[in-house]
Amino acid sequence: MLQQALDFREESERLHEVLSRLGDAQLERKTQFKDWTLNDVIAHLHFWNYAADLSLADGDAFAELLTDMLEALGENFDHMAYTHRWLEGCRGTRLLERWHDFYLAMSG
Repeated sequence: MLQQALDFREESERLHEVLSRLGDAQLERKTQFKDWTLNDVIAHLHFWNYAADLSLADGDAFAELLTDMLEALGENFDHMAYTHRWLEGCRGTRLLERWHDFYLAMSG
């Protein structure tokens, strides 16, 4: 396995270890980064992990995803609003586990 994949997995595991101690309400806390909540940070990581994996697996589907996102941005969605729409309301510990399961599979 590539060292980058191992490093990605290890870094993600350490972050998951810290965040998995928190409950749903705690994951709604704002951070100092753009006033994003911890949910926003996890959503961002999960979306771009998905996009990166998709870019390797299916270039056409990746292009469709980016086209959809750009169209939404043109409709006054910001990146985070688009990401949460893409997640269909998945938040909190459920989102944390979805992110965890996906990065394990993609780095596996």
